[in-house]
Amino acid sequence: MNKEIRTKEIYRQLKNSEFITIEKLAEKFNVSEMTIRRDLLELEQKGLAVRGIGGAYPSRALDVEISIDEKKVKNINKKRQIAEGAINFIKEDMTVFLDSGSTCYELSKKIKLRDFRHLNVITQDLSIVNYLKETSGINLIVLGGLLSNETNSMNGILTQLCLERLSADIAFLGASSISNDLKIFTPSENKILSKIEMVKNSKKSILIADSGKINNSNLYYVHDVKDFDLFITDQGLSSEFEKRLMESEIKYMKV
Repeated sequence: MNKEIRTKEIYRQLKNSEFITIEKLAEKFNVSEMTIRRDLLELEQKGLAVRGIGGAYPSRALDVEISIDEKKVKNINKKRQIAEGAINFIKEDMTVFLDSGSTCYELSKKIKLRDFRHLNVITQDLSIVNYLKETSGINLIVLGGLLSNETNSMNGILTQLCLERLSADIAFLGASSISNDLKIFTPSENKILSKIEMVKNSKKSILIADSGKINNSNLYYVHDVKDFDLFITDQGLSSEFEKRLMESEIKYMKV
C-alpha cells in the first residue's frame, strides 16, 4: 500500500473513532511506528487530525459544541461506570450541583435509582430536569439562563447570577476536553461562568470525565484538573497521563 492510500485510510478510520493509537495503525498497515507518526503529522498539518500521546484524534473546529444526542451515545458504557463510582459520594440531605452534559446525565439516573428520602439537586441541564422532575425525595432547583439547543441546557450570565446565590455540599462537573498539561476546556464561552461558580460555591468538587476526553483541547480554558478535589474516570486512562496526575499530586479514581 502506497503512502497516499495509507493516509487516506488512516483519515477514514480517524473520522469514525474518538482516538486511534500509533501501535494499532502500525500493526494494521504493517509499517513502522515512525512511518505512522509521519503520516499523522502530515494529516495534522492539513488540519485533518490532532496528534496526542501515542496516537491521534479526529480534527474538528475547536468552538463547535457536539449535540447532546451525540454525546449521550459516545463512550456510554464508560460514562455509566463513572456515574456508578460517583454516586457513592452523594449522601442523604445533601445539596448537589449537577453540571450539564452526558456524564452528569448518567449520574442523574443513578440518583433516581437510589431512592433518596431528601436530596437537593441544582442543575441547568434540561435533560436532567426532565428525568428527575417527578422523582420522590428530590428537590429540584432549575437554573435560568440562555438556552442552548445543542446541549439542551441553560448557560451564560443569568446562570452565573443564580449560582452566586446558591451553595452546595458537592458539585459534579463534566469536561469537553482535557489537555496534556491537565487543563480543562470547553467549546462554548457561555459555559465558563457556570462551571467556575459551581466549583467556587461547593464544599467538594468532583470532575467526572471519560478517558476519551483526555489529550485534547477546545477553544476556552475553564479549570485545571488540580482545581477539583477528585477526578473520576475509567480504566482507559493512559499510563502517561496517569503519571502526570501522580506527579501533580492530583487525587483520581479509575472505575
